[in-house]
Amino acid sequence: MCIRDRYGKALDGQLGITVEDLGGIDDARPVSQGGYNAQTRSCYVTWKQHNTYPSPPAQSSPYIEEQGPIVRWCEVIRLFAAAARRAGPHLNRRTFVEAMAKIRSFPGTISPVLSFGPEKFDGPTEYRVVRLHTNDPKHNACILTFDGIPQGTCWQIVQNWRPLGSG
Repeated sequence: MCIRDRYGKALDGQLGITVEDLGGIDDARPVSQGGYNAQTRSCYVTWKQHNTYPSPPAQSSPYIEEQGPIVRWCEVIRLFAAAARRAGPHLNRRTFVEAMAKIRSFPGTISPVLSFGPEKFDGPTEYRVVRLHTNDPKHNACILTFDGIPQGTCWQIVQNWRPLGSG
């Protein structure tokens, strides 16, 4: 029995806060319609350029998952590269940590904006409120997938990005 079957009714409608880009869709729609943000779209373009093989049969979508491993790898590789460049030619643990502490307003993928500092190690600067919705045949409130098929469950955005508190 899958989790959705076992806990779907209990979890349906639950609210939560997240620093991740939950509530979007994995396709070419503009961000205003729930599509990829600019950095996620850039990661998709890079991935697509280097992965020209056909999608595996089990994968029905040619797109990368908005919160999936490809997007996260892309974000951390780009973040590492930015810190390494800032650290200069003598990259070591100290110069890397000092460089990371100076990164501000870094455009992210899963979290839209990342900033770090001497006492700020986590990165995200914003949060949003989302609601878990379990679809049923009579009430589809989820964004349709790229091929028009309803999702089984989805995150609905209740309150869009707001600044995280400083405390």
